[in-house]
Amino acid sequence: GRRLKELAEVLDRRPLVLPILYVSLAALQGYDASSTSSALSRGAQELNPVMKGVVGNKATFVAVKAGSTLASIWIAERMWKSNRVGAIVTMVTVNGIMATVAAKNASVLRRLP
Repeated sequence: GRRLKELAEVLDRRPLVLPILYVSLAALQGYDASSTSSALSRGAQELNPVMKGVVGNKATFVAVKAGSTLASIWIAERMWKSNRVGAIVTMVTVNGIMATVAAKNASVLRRLP
């Protein structure tokens, strides 16, 4: 209802690239969570020292992934008000980092039994 209309109004004011980057970041984060869980269950080790203490608890892991996604979007939205190019560059950078993580995870998964 009303929330969907508000979201549509916000997206209408943004170039199409920003909502696409938001969705792609969420998808990459979801893949990272899924592929990391799968790799860990098959004997891999978490290499990110920040995430080592988090990946053992699925709810916490998903919450951290969702929180970092929302934080990135929030930062880009705040930046949009004063630095539109910066907002887009920020989201492209975050997406690039997560795409690299996703590619590494896929590589690890291919090598696991």
